Amino acid sequence: MVTFCGILLLVGILLTHGATHGWVGAWQILDVPAAVPPFVDMHVIADDAACAARGIDVYRDTSCDVYGRGFNYPPVWLALGHLGIDGSDTVPLALVMDAAAAAVLVLLVRGRSIMVGLVVLAALASPSVAVGFERGNCDLSIFALVGAAALLLDRERRGRAAAAGVLLVGAIVLKLYPVATGISFARSRRWTLTIAAVAACSLAYGVLIWPMLPLIRGNTDEIGGVYGATAFFAVPIGARLGADLPPFARTLIGEGVATAVLLAAAVAAWRSVRRGVAAYDLGAGTTSAAFQFGAGIYCLTFMLGSNYAYRLVFLLLLLPQIFDWIESGIRLSRTAALTLLLLMLGAMWVTIGTDAQELASQALHWALFAGLAFVLWRDLIGSVPRLWSSEAL
Repeated sequence: MVTFCGILLLVGILLTHGATHGWVGAWQILDVPAAVPPFVDMHVIADDAACAARGIDVYRDTSCDVYGRGFNYPPVWLALGHLGIDGSDTVPLALVMDAAAAAVLVLLVRGRSIMVGLVVLAALASPSVAVGFERGNCDLSIFALVGAAALLLDRERRGRAAAAGVLLVGAIVLKLYPVATGISFARSRRWTLTIAAVAACSLAYGVLIWPMLPLIRGNTDEIGGVYGATAFFAVPIGARLGADLPPFARTLIGEGVATAVLLAAAVAAWRSVRRGVAAYDLGAGTTSAAFQFGAGIYCLTFMLGSNYAYRLVFLLLLLPQIFDWIESGIRLSRTAALTLLLLMLGAMWVTIGTDAQELASQALHWALFAGLAFVLWRDLIGSVPRLWSSEAL
């Protein structure tokens, strides 16, 4: 209830401030770099979808884009044009998507304390997450689908597992990176079969759109990344330190270090399982599924390179499990959970700016990546041997 009321209050403040200061001015109260037209990312999709319906190749012809860029989303988004969608539908489309993401978040944290609600609002109002709502970015639709899939796993029933799998396939069709939710495959034998079906559908879809991927990649702006294996070299201070390195070398170094961190986390997780430490257990149900989905997406996108700030919205999926650990009464669980929570909030709030901010931001993300990789490895190492003796989900 606190989260729901807080969201309504936040929307009311934005609307009130926007009435006198305009769209850009309204979002400045959250330190969000707003852009016009409103919900610009959804505007791009709606405009290009309408053009594609008229036979224009929006991947190569940039005349339909408000900023003159080529389309950089999977072709399924262009189907909106055949439904009669165009730029005039931007605001209602964005509002529905933003509302769906907010509703899923409220359901994920429902029934928790006032303090939990306040922390959720602090994460939601962070510049990194709020910018996704301001832009009407389609990652919010993926968040809604993935979060809804986790909600379906609150009970161990065959139909719910199948429905959750369908939602995950839908998220993967919209953008490929939700394949990272497959890290949850060892929850039970039934869920393993569901993930196998999701993987088969994903593979077929990947083959289908493979010819489009170079175009999508080429139309995607190179950015000063907020997080990711190569993000450090994309921010000014990192670029200066690596000024004598060609781009491929910077990528090789970044991804090489990330791989080393991933392997170190696996070794640490294996030792933790061998010692029988139970402080980081995920268990079953919606809470653990949401954590697996959110942490998996964050770690995969980190490994792939630099990422936009709004993708940190998937860290919100970690919160229910983090608060379960905090409230568990186990000292080690509480300490680890508080550490993850501080790293997560720091990563959301400390954005690129001064050299000190950029260094702090990168340090927070690397630490968060290592911590989440450790938890995921530990759950996987501990769950696989039990998989064959578990009851079907």
